[in-house]
Amino acid sequence: MTRRELYSLIEPDRFSRSWWLARIRGAAWVVLVTTFLWIWADVEFTDEMELSATVQLTTAPSSKLVLLSKSRVRVSFKVQGRQRSLEQLQQRLQSPDEVVKYVVSEGEEDLSVRDILNRDGMIVGAGLTVLSASPSNVRVRLDTKIYRPDIPVQFEYTGALGPEVHVDPPK
Repeated sequence: MTRRELYSLIEPDRFSRSWWLARIRGAAWVVLVTTFLWIWADVEFTDEMELSATVQLTTAPSSKLVLLSKSRVRVSFKVQGRQRSLEQLQQRLQSPDEVVKYVVSEGEEDLSVRDILNRDGMIVGAGLTVLSASPSNVRVRLDTKIYRPDIPVQFEYTGALGPEVHVDPPK
């Protein structure tokens, strides 16, 4: 046996420099193999799922725009990502109160449903990607609110009004 082979067979003294280097070398291999296993598992266990949701279109409260087209659209879409994230999204979307909200701005007429869904915080936060959607586009019609104080309007009402309604001047 050579001197080098003989030296590798001898256990170094505990807490010596060579002992620490041997332990760090072993730990580095463990970390490297574990990292590769996690990456492989993440890639291997991605899945696709067909889901459906309600997209609610709104305008910004501060804008003078009014939405004339339907504000709620039911869509189905194919989404890809980790299985656990897909299951969590599926459970959230089963709730009747859960909607995907999108604020329409001026100049938007034909919206891509896939883009709307890919911008949603619930989907992006889970690390999911929408692959396709049906319907693929939503047609939006907007109009502008115009305030004209010089047009007189008479409001005729009968019966009791709720406490939150204020009529000025009172009858």
